Amino acid sequence: MAKPLDSLILTTNNLILRPPVLDDFAALSRIWSDPIFCRKGQFPIMGAELVWMRLLRDIGHWHGLGFGSFMICDKRDQALIGQAGLFDYRRDMNPGLLWPEVGWALDPDFHGRGFGFEAMQTVLDLSDKVLRFEATQAIIRPYNHASLKLAARLGYDQRSEASFMGSPALVLTRNRP
Repeated sequence: MAKPLDSLILTTNNLILRPPVLDDFAALSRIWSDPIFCRKGQFPIMGAELVWMRLLRDIGHWHGLGFGSFMICDKRDQALIGQAGLFDYRRDMNPGLLWPEVGWALDPDFHGRGFGFEAMQTVLDLSDKVLRFEATQAIIRPYNHASLKLAARLGYDQRSEASFMGSPALVLTRNRP
């Protein structure tokens, strides 16, 4: 296994991307319990226990695999506004994924500003140049048009369909350039 990158901080023109820490719990609880955020991203609303388990999972992912989900912070005030990253969650889905998964979730107050693209392009640059995965995949609900549009802009195309958490999902793949 490669040396974990759990102290890695990436910056863009507008954002700071960093691995999760326990102090992110309050901000993540606010985001993941927001019905507008969850509805727009087609995510389930999460209570404190599920947010805590998710945060611990994401911290452990970095330590165990050397990569994971970044916290997206606004560069102006360093407020946590979402998550974006690469992961291997061993999804219980059929068919399963062949490559590491990518994902993103952004506070609706920050939609439409290009932050999702900016964050994910930075994550994919890390994947391509440092981690060197042959490909990455995304799982997106067929009705999540905004995420499908972002995925296409990032170079993902649909390769298959799957059943994920009892609902249809599209599996999109991007090969490393």
